[in-house]
Amino acid sequence: MMNYEDFKNYVKEHILGELPDTYSEFEVSINKTFKNNGLELDGLCIRGHDSIAPVIYLNGYYEQYNEGTSLESVMSDISEQYKEHVEHRGISSDIVKEISNIETARDKIFAKIVNTKNNKQLLENRPHTEFEDLSITYHIMVSRDASGIASAPITDAIANGLGVTAEELDAIARENMAKNNPMYFVDMQEMMMDLILPDIMDQGMSKEEAREMFADMFPESEARMYVLSNATKVNGAIWMTDPDALEMISEKVGGDFFILPSSVHEVIIVPNQGYSELELQDMVMSVNQGEVRPEDRLSDNVYAYDSKEHKLSLATHDRSLDKSKSQEMKMVVDEKKAAISGKLH
Repeated sequence: MMNYEDFKNYVKEHILGELPDTYSEFEVSINKTFKNNGLELDGLCIRGHDSIAPVIYLNGYYEQYNEGTSLESVMSDISEQYKEHVEHRGISSDIVKEISNIETARDKIFAKIVNTKNNKQLLENRPHTEFEDLSITYHIMVSRDASGIASAPITDAIANGLGVTAEELDAIARENMAKNNPMYFVDMQEMMMDLILPDIMDQGMSKEEAREMFADMFPESEARMYVLSNATKVNGAIWMTDPDALEMISEKVGGDFFILPSSVHEVIIVPNQGYSELELQDMVMSVNQGEVRPEDRLSDNVYAYDSKEHKLSLATHDRSLDKSKSQEMKMVVDEKKAAISGKLH
């Protein structure tokens, strides 16, 4: 069993042997890549004549190897992933030219949102826009297919090459949001019903019977909660920075509301009905620590929207989680899970 460093070296030295002869002269390198919240990954890059190439992260493949998958299978999987990226996503010199010109790249620019404090190193060489304790970063979509999108972060060097500033990137990305990945806003009760109803119906119930059981399991209350994301449900928390979206939500929920940052992919909207900001923050922190992958966490803070001022601002600040409240919340979640399991089986 090889250690991680030996594994990386083996992959680097032997991966071209897993690929067709047309790749025999390609250059292979492994570079550190910083992802969200300080996550470091080792990216395998197999580059030919084009200046852009897919990056395949080796960390997960080593976990597979370490858990018993044969080295031959792992190498085969890596080579297949590379070929899929190149052949099916069509990364070519034509795409490089297309995304190197602002006029042809404009429609491919989109934004993500990350935690500023946890991403200082990542933000050092990237144009970004600060938003409370968060930062908006900008990216170019390289290709898109049924499995998702391949993209590249816009660094200072790329922005200079495109001849655009952070302010201009922000305007372009916002213009593209509504066209390419529109807002998704739904009552959480309705979303849960869509997710759970098929499982209940699998027990042999009609749709109407399943709806009745769902209503018994999750009775409606005045404390409504909503989910805000985008159409793809990937990096959808960016919509919390859109003033028009916040205004629409305010009209929908009837005034002021809180935003709980569920992850970089979605946020939870809670109408302001006299809740304690600190208790809401405890909920956010508890979920972040127990349910959300570190690289997907957005913030431990809560945000408040003032419908009269039409302004979103921080309602809390960084602090330690109240462990007693965290344990109480965990018990409530466990009880709900048990109730659901018991009614389904």
